This record gives sequence, structure tokens and C-alpha cells, in this order.
Amino acid sequence: MTWTGYGWSDATGLEDIRPQLLDVYAEVYADRLGEEFHSDARFDERLGWNTEVPGFAAVVAYMDTIPAGYAYGCTL
Repeated sequence: MTWTGYGWSDATGLEDIRPQLLDVYAEVYADRLGEEFHSDARFDERLGWNTEVPGFAAVVAYMDTIPAGYAYGCTL
């Protein structure tokens, strides 16, 4: 098992990993995806809004080549 990470300091790299973030989100919230706030579409919308804020940054952790988790945030 090998852990690696991928990070960026703004939204420029998001499109490369956005599908992976959505897949992880869908797995974590599988039992709540039917709720409007927790739907894939709403998460994708919120993710997009966050990338527009100055100071956006994200990191994705991989186990071998499989995304295992992520964290993102922006300057308040």
C-alpha cells in the first residue's frame, strides 16, 4: 500500500480530479444522496463556488492509485 497526495493552490487543477472528488463524496454520503443538500449535484455546485474564492486549496490522498479522501478549503 502506497500513500501519495495531490494538491494545488487554486482551481486550475480541479477539472483533472473533480470526478474523483465526486466519486469519494458519493461513497461517503451514499445513504444521504437522496437528500437535496447531500446530492451529488449540490456538492459539485458547492465545490465550484469554493474554487472561486481567493485562497482556495485542496489535497487528495490516494492509496496506490485509488482516491481515499480529500480536504479543501479557502481563505475566510
